[in-house]
Amino acid sequence: MIKIKLPYKTSDSCVLIKYAMKGLKSIFKEGYIYKKCGAILTDISSKDELQLNLFNSSQDDIGEKKNIMKTVDEINKKWGRDTVIIGSMGIENTLKMKQTMISPRYTTSWDELLIAKL
Repeated sequence: MIKIKLPYKTSDSCVLIKYAMKGLKSIFKEGYIYKKCGAILTDISSKDELQLNLFNSSQDDIGEKKNIMKTVDEINKKWGRDTVIIGSMGIENTLKMKQTMISPRYTTSWDELLIAKL
C-alpha cells in the first residue's frame, strides 16, 4: 500500500485519476496478474471549507473545469452511473461484480419490500 498526498484539495475526477495512476505505476510489477485495486480517500472536507492556493492557478474548483465536472456528474445522475466516464478509466469494465447470489434488500429498496397478504 502506498500513500499519495495531493498538492491541494480537489473533487475533480481527472486530478484524482491522475494521482491514482501515478500511485499504481509506482507499485506495479511486471509479470503479476492483478484482479482489483482500490483507493482510500482521507482528510475529506466540504467544498465550503476549501482553502485556495495562491500559487496554483490550475485548481479544479475555479472556472471551466468545475463546470465540466458538474456537467459530467449531472449527466451520470440523470442517465445512470458511468454514462459519461473519464477516458483513462477505460472503455470496458471487465471487473463487474457477479451478483448471482445477492441478498434481498428489504430495508433499502421499495421494489424488494415484502408484502404480507391475508
